[in-house]
Amino acid sequence: MAGRVLQSDLNSLLREVLTSYKAEVVAGGRLYKLFAMDFLNSHHHTDRRDAAGLNEHRKNLGILKEILFTRKDLLERFSEVNMPDDDLMKDLLHLYYTTEAPPPGQEACATMSSTAKRNHSLSLGCCLDNNQLSLIADCANEARVFVEVLDASILRSLLEGKLTVPLTSRNNRMLAYLFDQLCRHGLILSRWQNLLEQAGSILSPKGNKPLRHDQFSNALTHARNAPNSMQKKIRECVQKVQEQRSNEGTASK
Repeated sequence: MAGRVLQSDLNSLLREVLTSYKAEVVAGGRLYKLFAMDFLNSHHHTDRRDAAGLNEHRKNLGILKEILFTRKDLLERFSEVNMPDDDLMKDLLHLYYTTEAPPPGQEACATMSSTAKRNHSLSLGCCLDNNQLSLIADCANEARVFVEVLDASILRSLLEGKLTVPLTSRNNRMLAYLFDQLCRHGLILSRWQNLLEQAGSILSPKGNKPLRHDQFSNALTHARNAPNSMQKKIRECVQKVQEQRSNEGTASK
């Protein structure tokens, strides 16, 4: 119970900073540096008085400080959502823990077009390089997941919500299993079913209509109830890519 309360405290802080950033900086024109400093200074204390609560609040402030001063790009991205919920906060933290800040000069800007904003918000949060994407694309091709043949470029566009022409699913169960494995290994966001539905990136095998959230969910249930050798290959491929990312992170420290 305490763990859920403490996570809720962090989510509340994140929601508050997103709302305040949107109102004070984006709409109000306040200097960002002053906004960040004032927000931190006004949240030093907590109502919790037990040791675990005090330690957790200190940890939460550390996370908040890092986001404010090193990951402004996340504030820009997630402040576009009008009603940030706990799932969105989970996605924000996933990107905070698994991605680096963009190079100077490549941050999202206030004049971003509406189309660019829409595409950016539909990204599945993937940060794999071309070699890693190629491994997954080859695996998807072998599993005959899509009617089309994937390469690293097409897969990147799919994961970033930037496809100009939707792909067509050949096997919904393999498709759902592949994305589930990417999610389980921390390579995409947990909201992948919703994001793919919103993007309309993948058409159903019959009828050429975009797959819905419930269709992904049902296909995944059926896939889990009927394991096969191709699922094992997908699982091993995704695990290999995840291990490569982990090794790269360790080597860079």
